[in-house]
Amino acid sequence: MTNANFVRVLQAQSHGQVGLVRREDVAQGPETIRARFAQLRADGVRLAVFDAIDNDDLIAIGAACADLPLVIIE
Repeated sequence: MTNANFVRVLQAQSHGQVGLVRREDVAQGPETIRARFAQLRADGVRLAVFDAIDNDDLIAIGAACADLPLVIIE
């Protein structure tokens, strides 16, 4: 892979707009992540990529996503 920006890579392969949940938001926990989801939805984003650097980040992302469907087929 020659492009290190995963949002751009995924955008090139997707029909919907791709957004980013930055590490700064992830580090603040599930509520901040869910607020970012709401902002992305309002901006028309359908897919989100996360910045994460440790297990605590993954736990926060998991908690924020707990009520979301795993797969959406439209």
